[in-house]
Amino acid sequence: MKRILSAAALCSLLLAVSCNKSNETGGVEHDFQYKAPKAAMVTSPVKFTDNSLDVASRTWTFENAEPATSDKAVVDVTFNKTGQNKVTLVVKFNDGGTETSEFEVKTVDLMKADIKAEGLTPKGCAKFGQQVKFSLENVVGTPASYKWTFPGGTPESTTEAEPVVTWDKQNDEVIVICEMTHSESEELVVDVTREIVAGNYPLLKKDKKYGYDVFGFEGTNDDVRDVWITSASDGDQYDSDAIYNKAVIVDGGSDSALSPESKKSLKIDATSYIYMPIKEYASMHGFIDIFHRLNWSNNAFMEVGKKYKMSFDIKADATKMEDVEILKAAPSIGQMNKGELGAVMEIAWIYACTTPDGVNDPLRNMNSVTGWKDVFGEDYVSQTSGDLTMHEFRYTNLSMTKEDASDLHFVNLIKGEWQTLSDEFTLKVEGYEDGTVFKNCFICVRLNGYDATFWLDNFRIDEIE
Repeated sequence: MKRILSAAALCSLLLAVSCNKSNETGGVEHDFQYKAPKAAMVTSPVKFTDNSLDVASRTWTFENAEPATSDKAVVDVTFNKTGQNKVTLVVKFNDGGTETSEFEVKTVDLMKADIKAEGLTPKGCAKFGQQVKFSLENVVGTPASYKWTFPGGTPESTTEAEPVVTWDKQNDEVIVICEMTHSESEELVVDVTREIVAGNYPLLKKDKKYGYDVFGFEGTNDDVRDVWITSASDGDQYDSDAIYNKAVIVDGGSDSALSPESKKSLKIDATSYIYMPIKEYASMHGFIDIFHRLNWSNNAFMEVGKKYKMSFDIKADATKMEDVEILKAAPSIGQMNKGELGAVMEIAWIYACTTPDGVNDPLRNMNSVTGWKDVFGEDYVSQTSGDLTMHEFRYTNLSMTKEDASDLHFVNLIKGEWQTLSDEFTLKVEGYEDGTVFKNCFICVRLNGYDATFWLDNFRIDEIE
């Protein structure tokens, strides 16, 4: 994204001067105040403001400008000729008195530019540690000096004309700014901006139109995720109400390098859901699956053959948080209820999903009989099975060194501090050639453990270019 801030905004913020005159007319003191720029660029609007109180009427007159006159308290004016242009403000007050001010505004040639960045990936990403050279192109006018700002970069600011910058932390919305000072007037400063990404290109993004961050849980409602619950007593089932009582958005985010301003997270109550993937103890097998797939219109597009990174932040609280040998012998149910299992994240998947006929997106209250091919195009890949498992990342593993299950260990139990779990992979899907694009991809995470509560934040699927 490239943009140039309007001269109107710049002048009103940076160049305005204020007149606060209190003259006596007929023995009456008036509050006569206005703001006006000292300088302007031809064809670029600037703002004039009358802040006087108890005004009956006012008249602005602008030489070589559009509009030539105005009776508004705030007026945007475009001068069409360089040089000194006279401006007059006449204010009549309710008591019959009048105040007048005449002054000149220096108008100079227009100055604008675009930011050029050399060393970015095709999608506009600055890879970690890779040098990116910035300069100006399509320059109109003559800048006298520069002040660059690079949030999170090294350096973060400089006055060089063509700086070289590197980044080492993920930032999805880096706004690079170059402040140019006009050679004909030091009061005139023009900001040129460009948006880039530091790190990998994010495929799961905040919905800017509606303000929802489904994957970081900022400004997000609770009803845009699925929760699947399985247990021995209930069998495999989907609990439509579980999102409200088992997975809720709470204050307190991960505040990770990938989500530096995170204030919220998803809290999952996994108490009484025990994981025991051993044939003779199938009755003790229960878990909770969390999907963000109900956000249909904002999920990832992924291409077979390309390299990606899946990641998310997680922490937990449970009876046993440390790495333990959970069992020295085949357990009884009573033993398991002592909390020896702790908190476990069994697996994370990336799915591609084909929905039933019709679109239903609760995030936007969008319900339609329109099919997915109408939404995504005729090349939309359809899976007859509904959900297609595209990638698996197992974090917590159960190790059994003896066939009689007398020596069992869990490795990588989730801790009480926030940590980022991630997995880099090249997408390979059986039966689909490189180049095949799946247009509705999302993450699922399975959680389980005795007397455990989990917090999740900052779900990500990034493309590695």
